[in-house]
Amino acid sequence: MADFENQIVLAISEISSSTSEISTTSRGVLGRHAQLEPTSIKSFEQSSLPVTSINKLREQAVTSDSIDLKSLCLLLVIFVAERDEKSSSPTTNTAFNIAALLPSVLPASGELAIPFAREHLQNIDSADSTCWYLFTSIFAVSYPTQCIKELTDLLSSLTGEGLARCAHLLAILTKQGESTKKASSTYVSCVFDKLAPVFESRLKGLGYDIPKRVSSLVQDRVSIVSNPCIIDLGCGTGLVGELLVPLIREKSLTFSCLSADYRDISIKIKHLQNSIGELLEADPDGKDEDFVSARLENEKLVERLLGEAKVMKENIDATEIIDMYDYDNAPRGSLFGVDLSKEMVKLANAKNCYTSVALADCDDFLKAQGDSSADVIVSADTYIYMGDIDTSLKESARVLKDGGYLVFSVELVPDDTKDGYLLLPSGRYGQSKAYVLSLAEKFSFEVEHAEDIVVRKEQGEDIGGCIYILSMSK
Repeated sequence: MADFENQIVLAISEISSSTSEISTTSRGVLGRHAQLEPTSIKSFEQSSLPVTSINKLREQAVTSDSIDLKSLCLLLVIFVAERDEKSSSPTTNTAFNIAALLPSVLPASGELAIPFAREHLQNIDSADSTCWYLFTSIFAVSYPTQCIKELTDLLSSLTGEGLARCAHLLAILTKQGESTKKASSTYVSCVFDKLAPVFESRLKGLGYDIPKRVSSLVQDRVSIVSNPCIIDLGCGTGLVGELLVPLIREKSLTFSCLSADYRDISIKIKHLQNSIGELLEADPDGKDEDFVSARLENEKLVERLLGEAKVMKENIDATEIIDMYDYDNAPRGSLFGVDLSKEMVKLANAKNCYTSVALADCDDFLKAQGDSSADVIVSADTYIYMGDIDTSLKESARVLKDGGYLVFSVELVPDDTKDGYLLLPSGRYGQSKAYVLSLAEKFSFEVEHAEDIVVRKEQGEDIGGCIYILSMSK
């Protein structure tokens, strides 16, 4: 086995060193999906090969004098090999880099590899995310016709996650079928269950600030004194929720003015001490710099507030200040999250910013809410998996109170797009401005705000979108 792997590594190294340019398509794929940078594509080490070969491919590699054939065999082995359960090798990174490199030096590699990929999904692991990512990122781009044929043949033999992934990719390639109206619940849940542990870290390089934008727009219009009820559709790991916490309970201090009267100071101190306790519980060892910084800041502010209180009432006792306010029975707002991914829901719950987080489809969740029961509904980058948002806006209009807000983001497609929405090659959906405006009018919303934005960067290019605020008047 070691000899075989050494020969494969040598073959790849020789090809890499003799290839001065990687194709534009390959670089784009790497930039969008792989964790390794495009400049690292020429560096392959034996330790990064998570494969045990199948005899036929091993024989081809060992007996052939062709470097191209050896490198092709490595790509095929990635698909059909048994996974080494004891290995912690970066399977996905290696596969992405190899699959992106080979079309540059061996144009036929994709055409030859696709049948092996289909066989692997059909007979070995239909939920292999690496294999599906390669289908989506490379094969579907370079060989769409062959992909449609292979995936169509594969579809009837799949179930569960494999079926959901295959149907979604076919919908992208063919732009046909009911599945183009909305990504299936199974597809969304399986993708984000696997993505959850690295979700937030992967957003850092995408110029992604939708949660910050959405929460800022809500905070400009809603006050904590109104005890608002907020619903966060597709809450994910809680990126929006953690920014909206000050609107439902002052877990993080937002007071900038310390000249309030005595009673207000007692309320603020109680909020702060509650926040300090939560921060200590979340980070008892003081290892998280953000938690430690927030706790120290809150402690300093408590001292300042106590000092101001003593000016108002000399020799006041801190306990007396706190006891003046019945914190547990105080009115407060509520923040409800909902998401299809159980792993995302776990992470959102861990942030302790939601009143509750439901594991459910967003439309189903809205249908279960009472009429005029919410002040705000937010949907930050959730409609990109719901092409047809008619039901979502209809239910939002019913659930929102008079004067309530629906705040959401979309990726944009041209106004002449059929049906007003489109399943894009990225696997996400885009909606047109004309489509959004028509739904707003249909369900008696007033468009209070519409702002063109860059929703993310992909392959170094800006992806255009829009943030809307629709207000409800009943």
